[in-house]
Amino acid sequence: MSRLDTKRVEVIHEFALAPWDERVQANYETDRLEVLTSDDAEDITIATSSSQRKGKVGLGGVVRDASRDSADGVLASYSVTLGPSGEQNAYTAGLEAIATALRCVPLGLHDRKLTVVTSNRSVLQVIGRPRQQSGQCTIRAIYGSVEFLAKRGCKVRLRWVPAKNAEFTLGPLAKMQAKRATRDECIAEPATFQARSTTLRLLLNEHIREGIGSIGTTSNWQIAAE
Repeated sequence: MSRLDTKRVEVIHEFALAPWDERVQANYETDRLEVLTSDDAEDITIATSSSQRKGKVGLGGVVRDASRDSADGVLASYSVTLGPSGEQNAYTAGLEAIATALRCVPLGLHDRKLTVVTSNRSVLQVIGRPRQQSGQCTIRAIYGSVEFLAKRGCKVRLRWVPAKNAEFTLGPLAKMQAKRATRDECIAEPATFQARSTTLRLLLNEHIREGIGSIGTTSNWQIAAE
Protein backbone atom coordinates (compact mmCIF):
# COMPACT_ATOMS: atom_id res chain seq x y z
CA MET A 1 0.00 0.00 0.00
CA SER A 2 2.99 2.31 0.39
CA ARG A 3 3.16 2.69 -3.39
CA LEU A 4 0.10 4.96 -3.34
CA ASP A 5 0.94 8.57 -2.50
CA THR A 6 -1.40 9.90 0.19
CA LYS A 7 0.33 13.18 1.02
CA ARG A 8 -2.41 15.31 -0.55
CA VAL A 9 -5.40 13.39 0.76
CA GLU A 10 -8.07 15.81 1.93
CA VAL A 11 -8.67 16.22 5.64
CA ILE A 12 -12.26 15.49 6.65
CA HIS A 13 -13.36 17.75 9.49
CA GLU A 14 -16.11 17.02 11.98
CA PHE A 15 -18.28 19.70 10.39
CA ALA A 16 -18.22 21.05 6.85
CA LEU A 17 -20.19 24.07 8.07
CA ALA A 18 -21.10 25.51 11.42
CA PRO A 19 -24.38 24.01 12.72
CA TRP A 20 -25.98 27.46 12.82
CA ASP A 21 -25.15 28.34 9.20
CA GLU A 22 -28.20 28.55 6.96
CA ARG A 23 -28.38 25.69 4.47
CA VAL A 24 -28.66 26.17 0.72
CA GLN A 25 -32.02 25.32 -0.82
CA ALA A 26 -31.26 21.98 -2.48
CA ASN A 27 -34.23 20.08 -3.88
CA TYR A 28 -33.57 16.49 -4.92
CA GLU A 29 -37.11 15.15 -4.77
CA THR A 30 -39.43 14.36 -7.69
CA ASP A 31 -40.94 17.84 -8.08
CA ARG A 32 -38.32 18.58 -10.74
CA LEU A 33 -40.97 19.91 -13.14
CA GLU A 34 -40.60 23.24 -11.37
CA VAL A 35 -37.30 23.63 -13.19
CA LEU A 36 -38.63 22.53 -16.53
CA THR A 37 -41.72 24.74 -16.61
CA SER A 38 -40.55 27.86 -14.84
CA ASP A 39 -42.76 30.88 -15.58
CA ASP A 40 -40.16 33.33 -14.31
CA ALA A 41 -38.97 35.30 -17.33
CA GLU A 42 -35.89 36.48 -15.42
CA ASP A 43 -34.74 33.02 -14.43
CA ILE A 44 -31.19 31.87 -15.22
CA THR A 45 -30.71 28.12 -15.47
CA ILE A 46 -27.28 26.50 -15.20
CA ALA A 47 -27.06 22.80 -16.03
CA THR A 48 -23.98 21.03 -14.64
CA SER A 49 -22.49 17.60 -15.24
CA SER A 50 -19.43 15.44 -14.62
CA SER A 51 -17.62 12.70 -16.53
CA GLN A 52 -15.16 10.02 -15.47
CA ARG A 53 -13.47 8.08 -18.27
CA LYS A 54 -10.09 7.40 -19.89
CA GLY A 55 -8.35 7.87 -16.56
CA LYS A 56 -9.59 11.45 -16.25
CA VAL A 57 -12.35 13.25 -14.39
CA GLY A 58 -13.98 16.27 -15.98
CA LEU A 59 -16.83 18.66 -15.39
CA GLY A 60 -18.87 21.02 -17.48
CA GLY A 61 -22.00 23.09 -17.74
CA VAL A 62 -24.17 25.33 -19.86
CA VAL A 63 -26.07 28.52 -19.02
CA ARG A 64 -29.47 29.65 -20.30
CA ASP A 65 -30.93 33.10 -19.61
CA ALA A 66 -34.70 33.14 -20.16
CA SER A 67 -34.69 36.95 -20.38
CA ARG A 68 -32.72 36.82 -23.63
CA ASP A 69 -34.37 36.68 -27.05
CA SER A 70 -33.77 32.94 -27.38
CA ALA A 71 -34.94 31.25 -24.19
CA ASP A 72 -33.83 27.83 -25.47
CA GLY A 73 -30.37 29.00 -26.52
CA VAL A 74 -27.15 28.55 -24.58
CA LEU A 75 -25.67 31.79 -23.33
CA ALA A 76 -22.38 30.34 -22.10
CA SER A 77 -20.66 27.02 -21.44
CA TYR A 78 -17.61 25.74 -19.57
CA SER A 79 -15.49 22.59 -19.51
CA VAL A 80 -12.73 21.74 -17.00
CA THR A 81 -10.46 18.73 -16.54
CA LEU A 82 -10.49 18.27 -12.77
CA GLY A 83 -7.78 15.65 -12.40
CA PRO A 84 -6.86 11.97 -12.79
CA SER A 85 -9.41 9.33 -11.80
CA GLY A 86 -6.97 8.06 -9.19
CA GLU A 87 -7.52 11.28 -7.23
CA GLN A 88 -11.03 12.45 -8.11
CA ASN A 89 -14.38 10.90 -9.01
CA ALA A 90 -17.73 11.80 -10.56
CA TYR A 91 -19.09 12.89 -7.18
CA THR A 92 -16.32 15.40 -6.42
CA ALA A 93 -16.52 16.61 -10.03
CA GLY A 94 -20.26 17.13 -9.61
CA LEU A 95 -19.61 19.32 -6.59
CA GLU A 96 -16.90 21.26 -8.41
CA ALA A 97 -19.17 21.74 -11.45
CA ILE A 98 -21.65 23.60 -9.24
CA ALA A 99 -18.89 25.52 -7.45
CA THR A 100 -17.40 26.60 -10.79
CA ALA A 101 -20.77 27.74 -12.11
CA LEU A 102 -21.41 29.94 -9.07
CA ARG A 103 -17.85 31.24 -8.94
CA CYS A 104 -18.02 32.39 -12.57
CA VAL A 105 -21.26 34.37 -12.30
CA PRO A 106 -20.49 37.87 -13.71
CA LEU A 107 -19.92 40.53 -11.08
CA GLY A 108 -22.41 42.80 -12.82
CA LEU A 109 -25.30 40.40 -12.27
CA HIS A 110 -27.78 41.68 -9.67
CA ASP A 111 -31.28 40.82 -8.47
CA ARG A 112 -31.68 37.61 -10.46
CA LYS A 113 -32.81 34.07 -9.70
CA LEU A 114 -30.33 31.32 -10.51
CA THR A 115 -31.35 27.67 -10.73
CA VAL A 116 -28.42 25.25 -10.79
CA VAL A 117 -29.33 21.78 -12.05
CA THR A 118 -27.49 18.48 -11.65
CA SER A 119 -28.36 14.87 -12.39
CA ASN A 120 -26.25 13.66 -9.45
CA ARG A 121 -28.65 13.31 -6.55
CA SER A 122 -25.91 12.47 -4.06
CA VAL A 123 -24.26 15.82 -4.74
CA LEU A 124 -27.40 17.75 -3.78
CA GLN A 125 -27.97 15.61 -0.71
CA VAL A 126 -24.48 16.42 0.52
CA ILE A 127 -24.83 20.14 -0.20
CA GLY A 128 -28.18 20.27 1.57
CA ARG A 129 -26.94 18.27 4.57
CA PRO A 130 -23.14 18.55 4.66
CA ARG A 131 -21.42 16.24 7.12
CA GLN A 132 -18.24 14.16 7.12
CA GLN A 133 -18.00 13.51 3.39
CA SER A 134 -15.38 14.08 0.71
CA GLY A 135 -15.40 17.49 -0.89
CA GLN A 136 -15.87 19.59 2.24
CA CYS A 137 -13.70 22.39 0.87
CA THR A 138 -15.80 22.50 -2.31
CA ILE A 139 -19.02 22.54 -0.30
CA ARG A 140 -17.73 25.50 1.70
CA ALA A 141 -16.85 27.26 -1.57
CA ILE A 142 -20.40 26.71 -2.83
CA TYR A 143 -21.87 28.21 0.33
CA GLY A 144 -19.46 31.13 0.11
CA SER A 145 -20.55 31.87 -3.46
CA VAL A 146 -24.24 31.64 -2.54
CA GLU A 147 -23.69 34.10 0.30
CA PHE A 148 -21.74 36.46 -1.98
CA LEU A 149 -24.47 36.34 -4.63
CA ALA A 150 -27.16 36.96 -2.01
CA LYS A 151 -25.50 40.27 -1.16
CA ARG A 152 -26.11 41.28 -4.78
CA GLY A 153 -29.75 40.30 -4.61
CA CYS A 154 -29.26 37.00 -6.47
CA LYS A 155 -31.12 33.98 -5.11
CA VAL A 156 -29.65 30.54 -5.77
CA ARG A 157 -31.54 27.27 -5.66
CA LEU A 158 -30.33 23.80 -6.58
CA ARG A 159 -32.45 21.24 -8.38
CA TRP A 160 -32.11 17.59 -9.36
CA VAL A 161 -33.16 16.37 -12.81
CA PRO A 162 -32.56 12.71 -13.77
CA ALA A 163 -30.07 12.24 -16.58
CA LYS A 164 -32.63 10.37 -18.70
CA ASN A 165 -35.22 13.15 -18.56
CA ALA A 166 -35.68 14.02 -22.23
CA GLU A 167 -37.68 17.16 -21.42
CA PHE A 168 -34.68 18.92 -19.91
CA THR A 169 -32.69 19.78 -23.03
CA LEU A 170 -29.81 21.45 -21.20
CA GLY A 171 -28.81 18.19 -19.50
CA PRO A 172 -27.23 16.50 -22.54
CA LEU A 173 -25.48 19.75 -23.47
CA ALA A 174 -23.88 19.94 -20.02
CA LYS A 175 -22.85 16.28 -20.27
CA MET A 176 -21.22 17.00 -23.62
CA GLN A 177 -19.14 19.75 -22.03
CA ALA A 178 -18.07 17.42 -19.21
CA LYS A 179 -17.01 14.75 -21.70
CA ARG A 180 -14.96 17.32 -23.60
CA ALA A 181 -12.79 17.59 -20.50
CA THR A 182 -11.94 13.87 -20.64
CA ARG A 183 -10.80 13.69 -24.27
CA ASP A 184 -7.46 12.10 -25.13
CA GLU A 185 -5.77 15.46 -25.68
CA CYS A 186 -6.82 16.76 -22.25
CA ILE A 187 -4.14 16.74 -19.57
CA ALA A 188 -5.20 15.65 -16.10
CA GLU A 189 -2.97 17.66 -13.79
CA PRO A 190 -2.94 16.69 -10.10
CA ALA A 191 -5.88 18.32 -8.34
CA THR A 192 -5.52 20.57 -5.30
CA PHE A 193 -6.45 17.59 -3.14
CA GLN A 194 -7.00 13.87 -3.40
CA ALA A 195 -10.58 12.85 -2.65
CA ARG A 196 -10.49 10.78 0.52
CA SER A 197 -13.19 8.40 -0.73
CA THR A 198 -11.25 7.66 -3.93
CA THR A 199 -7.94 7.23 -2.11
CA LEU A 200 -9.44 4.82 0.44
CA ARG A 201 -11.03 2.79 -2.35
CA LEU A 202 -7.69 2.50 -4.15
CA LEU A 203 -5.91 1.54 -0.94
CA LEU A 204 -8.53 -1.11 -0.22
CA ASN A 205 -8.30 -2.53 -3.74
CA GLU A 206 -4.51 -2.65 -3.49
CA HIS A 207 -4.71 -4.36 -0.11
CA ILE A 208 -7.15 -6.94 -1.48
CA ARG A 209 -4.91 -7.66 -4.48
CA GLU A 210 -1.89 -8.11 -2.23
CA GLY A 211 -3.92 -10.36 0.05
CA ILE A 212 -5.09 -12.52 -2.83
CA GLY A 213 -1.54 -12.78 -4.11
CA SER A 214 -0.27 -13.85 -0.69
CA ILE A 215 -2.99 -16.46 -0.34
CA GLY A 216 -2.22 -17.86 -3.78
CA THR A 217 1.51 -18.11 -3.02
CA THR A 218 0.90 -19.81 0.32
CA SER A 219 -1.50 -22.34 -1.20
CA ASN A 220 0.93 -23.25 -3.97
CA TRP A 221 3.75 -23.66 -1.49
CA GLN A 222 1.64 -25.96 0.72
CA ILE A 223 0.61 -28.07 -2.27
CA ALA A 224 4.23 -28.38 -3.41
CA ALA A 225 5.32 -29.42 0.08
CA GLU A 226 2.69 -32.11 0.23
